[in-house]
Amino acid sequence: MGPVAMLRPPPGTSSQTQPDGRFRLFSFPFWARAAGHRPFPRAPAR
Repeated sequence: MGPVAMLRPPPGTSSQTQPDGRFRLFSFPFWARAAGHRPFPRAPAR
């Protein structure tokens, strides 16, 4: 389970987090810190 899994959950999972965009915002800073990056290095999600 890498940061990519949290950043882009499968289409079936997005249903759980209503707006998948919100899920990314909350997970972004979390996995970003674990990876050793800043909370918002360059918004790779976009």
